Amino acid sequence: DDLVAMTIVSDNYKAGVLCAKEMMRQKKQANIVLLTHKAARSAVDRINGFLDTIKGHGTYNIVARKDSLGQTEIAMIQVNEVIKSGVSFDTVMALNDQVAIGALAAIENNRYLQPVTIYGVDGSPDMKTLLSTTHSIQATVAQSPITIGKKAIEAGYQLYGGKTINKEIIVPVSLVTSDNISDFDLAGWQ
Repeated sequence: DDLVAMTIVSDNYKAGVLCAKEMMRQKKQANIVLLTHKAARSAVDRINGFLDTIKGHGTYNIVARKDSLGQTEIAMIQVNEVIKSGVSFDTVMALNDQVAIGALAAIENNRYLQPVTIYGVDGSPDMKTLLSTTHSIQATVAQSPITIGKKAIEAGYQLYGGKTINKEIIVPVSLVTSDNISDFDLAGWQ
């Protein structure tokens, strides 16, 4: 932190909160697999937001927690392990869209018979397309790399001009579901 003038991040904690609230809106109970990445602060914040939101609601149970390093291929392996272990689950909370897509692939490849709902974070074009075409994908929380880029340029000009800037800017995120998918560009980022 001492080496940078400013950090611009998405509201990662709120991303987890939004996923949990959407899950709770859709389901009165859930057996949840968490796909995490312990070494990435953004991923930890997302999972913490999710967990803090379901805390105290005894009908939402974490049945497995697997570190996926934020990668599709590792998520596939981890979800395969959960399926083969015999643990029953009906929900996956993935730290990002790439991991959510890996979970979906593992579930489909294993022909897992129980319906599973999957939540991710990023608002990636691939995830938004799957959201509009696949029942398992329930929601993603869209980040806005465009907004982050604009804020970075603005901050750069302010620094260049000798102005004082905030040490951290947190960019809002928004929930994307099948109900509002038409409000988003499927081919690009926000």
